[in-house]
Amino acid sequence: ERGTLPEYGADTVEMIAHQSMPVVVGASLGGFAALFALSDAKVERRVAGLVLVDVFPDPDPERTRRFLAPLGMDESPLVADILGRRDRLREIARGLSLPILAIRAGERAGITDSDAARFREMAPQAQFATVAGAGHLIAREKPLELAALLADFQASDAVHIRRENGTMKA
Repeated sequence: ERGTLPEYGADTVEMIAHQSMPVVVGASLGGFAALFALSDAKVERRVAGLVLVDVFPDPDPERTRRFLAPLGMDESPLVADILGRRDRLREIARGLSLPILAIRAGERAGITDSDAARFREMAPQAQFATVAGAGHLIAREKPLELAALLADFQASDAVHIRRENGTMKA
């Protein structure tokens, strides 16, 4: 399964195993890998929170390919693999109980309001934020704004309570 989403998910599980109740942050492919890793309830119990940066579980295949075409990635086997797992990714998102922050790009956003609404139905505990003036590569375009959102989420009551409860179970 070289270069497939399960492989990236397994790498993410391995990283989580070396941390104590981390907040897992995934942008783009990293967000899909994080979701896939969290499909295992034992892994989810070891995570304090999830941040998805400009990625939701069920990307529209046509819109995704159009977005990736200028980069020459629209026919990538990995893209096809991820798009083929949309149902599974939705199922994983529906099963998550940990705190979630979904960060969207502002202008030039590939994620629509209807994408966000669908995700809100899958994961009602999710909080949403938008980074104005950023495109898909939020970390590169607006690093300070992204860092502030990550810091606020890391310090949130939901993450704190999750860490406290996770530590008590350990």
